Amino acid sequence: MDTITITIDGVEVETTKGKRILEAALDAGIYIPNLCALRDISLPTGACRICQVQIEGKRGTVTACSEPAADGMVIHNNTPELNAIRRNILEIMLAKHPSVCLTCHRRKRCVPGDICLRLAEITEEQCILCPNNNRCELQRVVDFIGIKEVSYPYKSKGLPIERDNPFIVRNNNLCILCGRCVRVCQEVLGIEAIAFNQRGIQTFIGGAFGQSLMDSGCIFCGSCVEVCPTGALKDYGDEWERWNDPKAASIRCRYACPAMVDVPRFIRHARQKQFEQATAVIRESVPFAHLCSLICEHPCENACRRNDLDEGLAIRALERYCVENTADYNMKPETTPVATGKKIAIIGAGPAGLTAAYYLSKLKGHSVTVFESQSQAGGMMRQIVPEFRLPREILDREIARLKETGIEITTDRSETVENLPGEKYDVVLVATGVADSTDTAIEGANETGILDGIEFLRQHNSGNPVEIGKKVIVIGDGTLAIYAARTARRIGAATVAVLTTRAQNEMLKVIEGVKEAQEEGIVFKSECTPLTIVKSKGHLSLTFRPTPVTASTRAGKPGALDADTVIMAMEGIHSLDQAPGAANGVIKTGENTFCAGSIVSGKVSFIESIAAGRNAAIQIDNHLGGNASMEEMLTPVNSEIPKVGRMSGFSRRKRNNIPCLETSKRITNFKQVEQGFDSESGSAEANRCMNCDLRFYVARMTSTSRSAEETSTALV
Repeated sequence: MDTITITIDGVEVETTKGKRILEAALDAGIYIPNLCALRDISLPTGACRICQVQIEGKRGTVTACSEPAADGMVIHNNTPELNAIRRNILEIMLAKHPSVCLTCHRRKRCVPGDICLRLAEITEEQCILCPNNNRCELQRVVDFIGIKEVSYPYKSKGLPIERDNPFIVRNNNLCILCGRCVRVCQEVLGIEAIAFNQRGIQTFIGGAFGQSLMDSGCIFCGSCVEVCPTGALKDYGDEWERWNDPKAASIRCRYACPAMVDVPRFIRHARQKQFEQATAVIRESVPFAHLCSLICEHPCENACRRNDLDEGLAIRALERYCVENTADYNMKPETTPVATGKKIAIIGAGPAGLTAAYYLSKLKGHSVTVFESQSQAGGMMRQIVPEFRLPREILDREIARLKETGIEITTDRSETVENLPGEKYDVVLVATGVADSTDTAIEGANETGILDGIEFLRQHNSGNPVEIGKKVIVIGDGTLAIYAARTARRIGAATVAVLTTRAQNEMLKVIEGVKEAQEEGIVFKSECTPLTIVKSKGHLSLTFRPTPVTASTRAGKPGALDADTVIMAMEGIHSLDQAPGAANGVIKTGENTFCAGSIVSGKVSFIESIAAGRNAAIQIDNHLGGNASMEEMLTPVNSEIPKVGRMSGFSRRKRNNIPCLETSKRITNFKQVEQGFDSESGSAEANRCMNCDLRFYVARMTSTSRSAEETSTALV
């Protein structure tokens, strides 16, 4: 591309031929007042005419947003004549827009909700109640021009504030009809959900064809909010108490994921049926994409913004949809990393240990040996997760792929830190997982007939028969309890009851497999605290008390349940997460020793263990003098703003249920229960995504933005 040089207010600026003056100035960090302009859009409107500049040798003024830059051009942006023109335009505009905040000398010291020391009239349009105070582009324009007072009296439009959806608040009393939101929605994203309505002085911006956003096809991505210069559009939750981190507040799925999987980018590929690229995006954060698609606890789904509308996306099922439509992939590095000569021993071949091994070997070039006490690698994935969730051939295939990276896995070796010779290994990582799940604080917990949940699952998954009788009680609040209960049902228990301190609706929302367990006849005794376990004549009696809902609520009367077997499946009983420095699932326990994963947190969580393994790799590499970077890019990144297109009826699209094997065909065996999406349901579910990261692409199009400081690292 040809490079040209222009001069703006005495500053030489190099730019690309074809760019407009305003774009060249903004690229160079020179502010030209503007309200309606958007960068990199083919047809500028020049609607506000605030960006007028003077060009030497040319009569009159031109709008910088529409005038192409030419080599040698000399431009004046800040002159008394130009600012007088801008002032006249702005004052006419402010006759229909609140202006107290624009001229008050105390503005920069006020925050929403302050007491106004000027005793200005308190309405939703005045400065101390304006949600955009101190981040309004009108304020920046006024500061540049130097307006001290407004000549024309302000008269409110008297329009109602629209709050008919859970995401975006529209206050057309603050709208200056700049058209930015319309252009982004229609021309840039192709959604066409908002438009100018009516004509003349009655013109307002709203849902296309006068509809509400719920009916107009709006996907609530927030891009219109991002480009609004005045606060006429705001996000619910960001009106009065500003978001500390706009990305974390908007892209909740990614920030709720312990491994920080770029969920919007992965779903964008899924929507375009680019399955290999979608799977690659997952693998950039989670080496074992297929395992993740089957057993991840998916906190991203509970965080999904669509929950505020109806139901969150079935993100894990979409992962499986993409993985199962992807050809086999290998994990060999494209280029062999330079060997560092450092040797690392990892005790435990579960998700945390294997993840740490993957990053330390493949990306950093360290020599890694993994020691596993069992006859096969996999840790909790093989010993705890039932086969109806994770078929063993899939686990075996993923571990075989891992070995391609050069990691040595030694099985049937029960090692400890003390057993390993310190002179042979530079670092030892302990990732042995959760030891047991029995709460010995419950009276009678050590009686015969009480099984530890982890040991119960470990014995069964190893092929050893476990006698449990016909009546089984499982005590626990998490995934481990569900695994134990569903396994007990399949190996012969006629009745299984799960005693949990959580409410049933909470269990359904946050714990995987509760609905399927209920279909299999498992009963949940919710909001109950176990008290005692008594053995009499070969049977067990468990007493419990209803858990108080609040601190001021009285506990209910005790109850009792009889059982042949009680399985204790409490998570976090012996966790190390309270140890000093136990951040991100990793602690340093010695000069060259680290612990990571479930042994630290006490939780049986695949995705948290994956994240802990990656964090352990970062800390170990840093300890060994490396740069501690574990970033891996497995598919090209498209930095262009994605074109979404029209999505009629978007707000009415219901979640696609994950198909499951019929209850009668699964209750007596360990066949895989979930069947996965077909092409139709997978495509339909991917098209429910609200594209919450779009606004951070779009933010780059404006001269100032609430997210402008983050756009240099915009999510892609």
